[in-house]
Amino acid sequence: MNFKDKIYFSDIDNILEDFGKRRIDDTIAEFKSQCPDIEDLLSAFANQDERYSTADLLTTITNRILQGTNLKIEGVLGSPSNKEVAHFLYSIGFLTARRDNPDGSYDHISFDMEPTLLKSRTNIDQGVSWEIHPVFRQALRLKNIQTKQQAKHAKKRKV
Repeated sequence: MNFKDKIYFSDIDNILEDFGKRRIDDTIAEFKSQCPDIEDLLSAFANQDERYSTADLLTTITNRILQGTNLKIEGVLGSPSNKEVAHFLYSIGFLTARRDNPDGSYDHISFDMEPTLLKSRTNIDQGVSWEIHPVFRQALRLKNIQTKQQAKHAKKRKV
């Protein structure tokens, strides 16, 4: 393969934001009947982290969504809990479960693969963390967890 034939991230970076915006628009159009405030729900994650522990995800949903809206989700009686909102976001593909493996690799788990995550009253996450699907990250200007950790370690070295 010729060096000039390689595609680099910088080659596609400038179109990812527009693509992500179109995916957000498509998601809103597809799921607005199930959650009339889906646009507010998705935009609540703008400028936030791209990855969460279950506890952090539920806290973020409580603080950024449930306290400021009168959210309704089809099939949920009354106001949804933070866990019900998280499960909805997982079911529509906005969130993906992430299982870190001992060798440093990780697996993504979609709703189709494990629909019971965030549904159980016990062991709601089976040890996974949560990521906002990569297609939405540029459009929402999410904070990359690795970049954030590197900056934190660099700051500690300076002190």
